This record gives sequence, C-alpha cells and structure tokens, in this order.
Amino acid sequence: MSPAKPRFLPHLPADFLAEHQLAGIRWSVQQAMKSPQYRAKLAAAGIACGEDIKTLDDVRRLPFSDVADLRDGYPLPLLCVEPSEVVRVHASSGTTGKRIADCSADELKAIGFWVDQKSYGDIQPPASICMSVAEIEKKTGFTFFPNIPESAAESVKAQNSPSQWGIQN
Repeated sequence: MSPAKPRFLPHLPADFLAEHQLAGIRWSVQQAMKSPQYRAKLAAAGIACGEDIKTLDDVRRLPFSDVADLRDGYPLPLLCVEPSEVVRVHASSGTTGKRIADCSADELKAIGFWVDQKSYGDIQPPASICMSVAEIEKKTGFTFFPNIPESAAESVKAQNSPSQWGIQN
C-alpha cells in the first residue's frame, strides 16, 4: 500500500477545503468581471458571473491572459477596482513618456529585483536585491521586453545600476 499523498491544510476536511476554494474562485471571477478586458475574455469563455463556476473542475473554463493582453490593456482596462481605489501604478519607459516598445535602446534603462519572502521592515530595498533583468530571466524562465530589437534588449537586460534608481548600497 502506498503512503497517503500530503495535503494542503491536512487538518481541514476535504469537502470544507473544496467549498472554500470554490468560493474563492467565484469571488475572483466576480472581481475580474469589473474589468472590461477580463469581462470580455470571460464572456468569450461563456462565463457571465462568478456563479457560472459550479465546480472546481470549471477552473478549466477560465481563460488565460497572455503578454499581449497585459501589454494592450495596461493599466486601466485591467483594473478590477474603481480608479479612485488604486494606490500605485508603477511602470516606466524612463523619462520619455513613450511606451517601452516605442523607445530606442538609449532611452531604455532596466533593473531587476529578486526579493526573498521575508520582511525587510520599513526600509528602502537594499541594493543587494537588485540584479539585471537578464539574471531575473535566467531565474524565472520569463522573457522581458519581447518587442524591442534583440540588439537593444541585450544591453538593456544586462544593466544593473541601483544608483540610477536612487537605491544606495
């Protein structure tokens, strides 16, 4: 007889956990319906509200967002709250005011942050968590800046100058 598979939150009954997960998915879908972009993707998948998710198996019906969705909808069409509730939106193409895809290589600067799951307290991020975007790509397998020429992307991704961003050692 093989050993039992370990379970997430093993002290909770499986049916209770499934109900809790289903309620969370329904809430998330209902929240996503507040975004015009997500609402359209959900409607295309035949989902009009959170209650359309009847079982955990219905997760398979939920559409994925790809990089084009994120790029095309950033940031406002993706909002799932009223704009007045937004505390911070962070994106930068430097000081040009252009979309990143429209910038030349000399207009772009980049830095990556690798933050361990721990509290840093009420301090500014230390320079030790800064690294190049190329290093972040290696760690995560993600590709950043896919729409800029590879010659520009290579030099931008190699940058790691925390002081350019006001981060001191």
